[in-house]
Amino acid sequence: MLQRVAFVSVYQARKLAGRSDTAVISIHDRHFSPALRVGFADVLTLEFDDHDDDRDGRDALADKFTPEQAARLRAWVTRIREEDRARGLLVHCNAGISRSAAVAWWVHREFEVPLCTRFPAHHLNRHVLRLLNPGIAPPPLPAGAPGLHQLMSRVARVFDEDGWPWKQECSKDG
Repeated sequence: MLQRVAFVSVYQARKLAGRSDTAVISIHDRHFSPALRVGFADVLTLEFDDHDDDRDGRDALADKFTPEQAARLRAWVTRIREEDRARGLLVHCNAGISRSAAVAWWVHREFEVPLCTRFPAHHLNRHVLRLLNPGIAPPPLPAGAPGLHQLMSRVARVFDEDGWPWKQECSKDG
């Protein structure tokens, strides 16, 4: 049974030693495949651009998250939970702010798994969340919350930090 979900950047994910009690969802852009360490319970790799029509406008060239990828991801997470193969789920994308936050938020809300995060999920990719479950609302943007670019500069400062996100506070409320 999953006990926690976290989202991080690819730079943080690559530094983490594989853990047999942790499954990973590895999200990356075209032409880039991160080399994660071995030893994780299971790894699902998805390739799609960080594009959200609401945030970025329409772009016919973007390699967006598809309904087929959403179905594959839902089936994979369901299988991991049913087989009781992992206690933790680590989701990463490039910056660890948008795509991975959307997937982690979905797992958190869909399966009532505590969310462990250093950064808020309110800049998540809404397109990804809608395809996973249109009934799950994104977290509200708090008054005074940093903008996406401010948040990215903060994330850049922790790219080199070591340690598991499980050390962060986990929230059942999100």
